[in-house]
Amino acid sequence: MKTNKLLNIILAGILMTFIYTGCTDDFEEINTNTRVLSELSNATIGNTFARAQFYAVMSARQTFQGLFGDYYSGFTANTYPSYPSDRYVMKDNWVNGGFSGIYGASASALDVVLKLTNPAYVDGLEKQYAIAQIQKVFLYHRITDYWGPVPYSKYGSGKSVIEYDSQESIYMNFFDLLDSADAVLAANAGGNIFGVNDQYYQGDVDKWRKFSATLRLRLALRISDVLPDKARDEAENAVSLGVITSNADNTIMKTTANSINQQARNLPWNILRMSSVMESLLKGYSDPRMEVYWGPTKNSIDSVTAGEPGAVLRYKSLRNGYLQSELGQASLDINNLSNQNDRWLNREEPVDIILASEAYFLRAQGALNSWSMGGDAQDLYESGIEASLEHWGADAAEIAAYIANTDLPVATYDPIHNDAPGPVTDIPVAWDAVDTDVQLEQIITQKWLALFPEGCEGWSVLRRADLPKMYPRIVSENTSVPRDENISRLTFVTSEYSRNAEGVETGLAHLKGPDVSGTKLWWDVN
Repeated sequence: MKTNKLLNIILAGILMTFIYTGCTDDFEEINTNTRVLSELSNATIGNTFARAQFYAVMSARQTFQGLFGDYYSGFTANTYPSYPSDRYVMKDNWVNGGFSGIYGASASALDVVLKLTNPAYVDGLEKQYAIAQIQKVFLYHRITDYWGPVPYSKYGSGKSVIEYDSQESIYMNFFDLLDSADAVLAANAGGNIFGVNDQYYQGDVDKWRKFSATLRLRLALRISDVLPDKARDEAENAVSLGVITSNADNTIMKTTANSINQQARNLPWNILRMSSVMESLLKGYSDPRMEVYWGPTKNSIDSVTAGEPGAVLRYKSLRNGYLQSELGQASLDINNLSNQNDRWLNREEPVDIILASEAYFLRAQGALNSWSMGGDAQDLYESGIEASLEHWGADAAEIAAYIANTDLPVATYDPIHNDAPGPVTDIPVAWDAVDTDVQLEQIITQKWLALFPEGCEGWSVLRRADLPKMYPRIVSENTSVPRDENISRLTFVTSEYSRNAEGVETGLAHLKGPDVSGTKLWWDVN
């Protein structure tokens, strides 16, 4: 270690971090006792890093993702009358819960790790610091893509006013952090960092480099409309560094009986059902992922008489944005609406972070832009489909048939309005050899399907590209977002307005408009 004085400065900053965020009660490894903080061992740093990883995707799982990203991505629809966020309503306590949850549980733990491994103050932990930098990029791209400007560079500083950074400056720093981290990890190829404390790769340095490169590629495509030259440079750099190309290298977070997949806890509340967009695409394409993504209805079958051999259980969906009175009507039989299947009720179901399929689809997008992506758009698109279907258990014959499929999406049925909205779009899976607009829609649509159930990323994909095509919501109760448009962001949280008002003012200055859900993020220029 370097000087104790410097370490004490770090620990003081950590203390202020917990005061700012409101440390969660169950964070037993770290608390505001500076004596305990000063006695942290490398093992405890590893445990704290594991906490930061887990809560990056599981913190306030319902209020951060389920009630916002999952609905706004178009993956799921709501059946519960008292949940208005599907109608674009910014319910204050939910927005506050998502913000304080992810800062208080994940960002605070990660800040501890970053401070206690920073080479400016500590010797011998530069590899741990590099891994933590990559994790910081992963965590904060989820946060900034919800709100836009957020506390970032000044978070954990111990100041009474925590300024917000512009989204552009945050993204530019992301690429700097990935550069710095990869340089350290490249010098330690074949090594292991954090070991069993690493919930993604159990410490495998080489796989962390692939995760980092794929995350870089994701971020590059995100900024491709606003900074096309920078996007191209970063995307080509990512491919040259080596992105994920095999499901064996997928970034997947393990869960345990003590760190459960909280989606499984939320599902019995019956708030997440198949969206009509999902039904139109999956049914139309005879998609083999239907039965692993969704559970069949309990009381309905297709085409055959109940009880006969070969009966096929029906999959049904809901539109997004029904009125509260419509969801509460007595005639709505929710048992005839698809609920998610038993796979998602498993509290130890691993959590997908970034998969090979997404990397292929991102490269296919880049290839359409004439970037050097190590393959042409069609080959990369088809490789993305293969990787996704393989990940979800399809066999070679199913994969080949799906890639060649010329069937189109189907019309869906609205059980509340008793009508049949037409197909959500008119594109097949089979690659269009001529029309680049169709090709782009095919790539984004298949990427969106492959991202399920990761609603946070699905929502970001939808906002940046305005694809895949969506059905208009039945109603929007948000005056800044028409029902036929995609909601752009969550509003700044009321708790920040009350306790960090000067900081919020800096965030308002960075926005492209007022603090409403219709104000687009920096990278969203469509």
